Amino acid sequence: MIKMPTLKILFKHKGDKIRRRIIKNILRIVTRNSICLGCRLCETSCPTNAIRIIRDEMKEGRFIIKLDSNKCTGCLICNNLCPTGVFYEMIAEKILQKIL
Repeated sequence: MIKMPTLKILFKHKGDKIRRRIIKNILRIVTRNSICLGCRLCETSCPTNAIRIIRDEMKEGRFIIKLDSNKCTGCLICNNLCPTGVFYEMIAEKILQKIL
């Protein structure tokens, strides 16, 4: 089982739709980092070279996804090509159902 960190999020917006989208995007990032296979599909397919995958020196067999927010356009090519994407989408949905 993946252990998720405890987060406290304060929202300026009252709308549930915006709140849900923000939380889901945060969960995607956290979950994706915890189950990254290091295949580099996201890195090689990014049209703006905004993603780098590096090996985590502290945890063997783990990888860190580095995203340059100044280069990222939000096209989601990386998200759609990720082989673990279906898993982190399922995890994010389960967590969202519990907290919203």
